[in-house]
Amino acid sequence: MMNNISVSIWKKRRLENNSISSFYVANPVGIGELLRQQREDLGLSLEQVSKRTLIHRRYLEALEAERWDQLPGKVYAQNFLKRYAQELNIDSEGIVKVFQKQTNGLLTDSHNKLQPALPLPQKHFWDIPRLIKASILTVVIISFVAYLIYSIYSFVSPPQLAISSPQNRQIIVSSPQVVVKGVTEPEAEVRINGQRVPILEGRFEEVIDLQRGLNTITIRAKKKYSKPRVERFLVVWTEESISKNN
Repeated sequence: MMNNISVSIWKKRRLENNSISSFYVANPVGIGELLRQQREDLGLSLEQVSKRTLIHRRYLEALEAERWDQLPGKVYAQNFLKRYAQELNIDSEGIVKVFQKQTNGLLTDSHNKLQPALPLPQKHFWDIPRLIKASILTVVIISFVAYLIYSIYSFVSPPQLAISSPQNRQIIVSSPQVVVKGVTEPEAEVRINGQRVPILEGRFEEVIDLQRGLNTITIRAKKKYSKPRVERFLVVWTEESISKNN
């Protein structure tokens, strides 16, 4: 392990005016120490670098500690080192050359295999920037609340009720009976003058006996937990053979 290597060919820092020019700073430390110092100067943790570079933290630790025998072969090691250096704004080509000289003959392509038990970090939902996550969560919450309100409203609102017979709310008939027909929602219960009537696919039909004079027919439709919907008709039964609509 070479610990006092001049790194004037690798460590780059940009000028303050965002110029593309750069200069190298001499710093007599080893490869691993350089990586660690630069990472800490940038305020990055190994976990953050691992997520950014998709290099397992174990291999980053091996690079910083210069434990070359824990790296998965020469090709992988050089790739890891190059990506790590680029992430830290260090001259990647220069540091790889120094690495090659330092490990000449010590590390081969078949030195070690990548371990399946140590998969590369994957990006998950929580890696998305906070603003995007907050927006997605807000949309989900609003959609859920809107659906909940709609469901409650549908649950308690009165069912639809359409009467096709009688056609007018006030009629005069000469027959002692009148036919009441209509359509409502299939799950609703229909009562005519308090008596429950059968429903088939939302349709109902019932013959109502009349008394002489004025008769009130009340049709009431209601779902299990909803408010009722009520329709009323006035029917006058007279023996005169007249049918009059008011």
